[in-house]
Formats: sequence, C-alpha cells, structure tokens
Amino acid sequence: MIPFRKFTLGLSALLALSSLVQAETRALECRFLALEEAPPALVNTAGEKNQVAVKVMRNRISDPMECYAVDGKLNFFDEKSGELLTSTAVPAKIKKAIFIFVKGNQGGKTAWKLFPIDNTEDSFPAGGTHVVNLHADEIRFILGQTKEVLKPNQSKGFEMPTNRDDFNMAPVAFQFKNSRDEWVNGKETSYRFLPTSRYLLVAYIDPRSSRPRVKTFKDTIRPRAAAQVR
Repeated sequence: MIPFRKFTLGLSALLALSSLVQAETRALECRFLALEEAPPALVNTAGEKNQVAVKVMRNRISDPMECYAVDGKLNFFDEKSGELLTSTAVPAKIKKAIFIFVKGNQGGKTAWKLFPIDNTEDSFPAGGTHVVNLHADEIRFILGQTKEVLKPNQSKGFEMPTNRDDFNMAPVAFQFKNSRDEWVNGKETSYRFLPTSRYLLVAYIDPRSSRPRVKTFKDTIRPRAAAQVR
C-alpha cells in the first residue's frame, strides 16, 4: 500500500462525506489504470478511519489494494486539494475490480471518468482477454476463433483461444466504422496466449489525433501461495 499522508478535505469533499454517518461502507479489491494520462495522487475515503492513498499509472495495471465503496459508490479525492475528483457506482456483486481512469473535458475543465471492470475469473480469466469499448461507436474484433461486436461503453471477457499455433499465437484484429459507415481495419496482429498472463484491450479515440486506437495492457498472473501441509 502507498504511504498515506493526511490531507485536508475541500468543500466538495466535506459535502460528499456529510452523508457517511448512516451510509453503508463495503471493502473491495481494487486495481487501477490510466488510459492516456494519469490523474494526480488520489485518496479513496469512507470516513476518517478508512482512507487509502491511490497512485494511478499509465502503462500498467496497479497491484491489488483494498478500497471502500460508500452506498455503492467509490469516491476519489485529490490528495493535494482535498476536492472530490471523480466517483463511480460499483454494483454490489462486484468484489474485485479494475478501474480505468479516462481524462475528459467538461465545461472547459478537466474531468475524470472511471470505467469499472469486474476482475473475477469469469469476467477476466487467466490466459484470456478482456475487451473494453470506450470508442464512440461500435467496434468489431477477432480474438482467435471468436468474432464479436461491442457497443460503446461495453466490455466483455474471453477465454484463451483454442485455435493457437505451435508458439501459442492467435490472431487479434479490430475494425472501426469510417465516415461512410464502412468497417475498416484498425489493428491486426497476433498475441501469445499463456495461462500465466492475460490481456486487457481498450478501444478508444486518441485525444491527440482524434482517430480510433486500441491499447494493449498485459497482466501477469501471480501464482497463489501453496498451502502449508501440517
């Protein structure tokens, strides 16, 4: 866990916390990732006793840490200013999640959005892939033998492709619609699929070029500690 230094709550934070007296607080396992640009140092809080320092990185998914949802919402405050930076609803069924931070603009000011991914084996299996569509339109993709279309703000997990070559490689391709409503290739490659790793694939609009892109994040599966035999 990142060392936490005490911070002073801003007005928006005080207003957000004023409802915590009778609020329901629950802990969940969180991991974090920034799509293009990382937010400032954050604090996730559920009252004075449950305050967790959070550092979000651009190029890799953070290690698991415990964070707290209040009345079904995960709140993040700017560690420096104490202002509420962003929040997101987390369904009660989700116990483990990866949160993607996406920088946007609202009323001429920086605004951060969060996209939660259920980080259980059913949703993001070892050796498999989880595809997220943060593009403004549908995407079409191929993962090994699987062909599927995802709507905007939809995500889905997939098992390891069964049809792989001698090097455990399988094709991966993404298509986007152009201005004439035609499917065009956006990315074509092959990935090596192993039970010791998995891929998070995020389709989105590059803020610099305004063109659709796909970014790949590889996550290594850490082996569980063996049970001690008495």
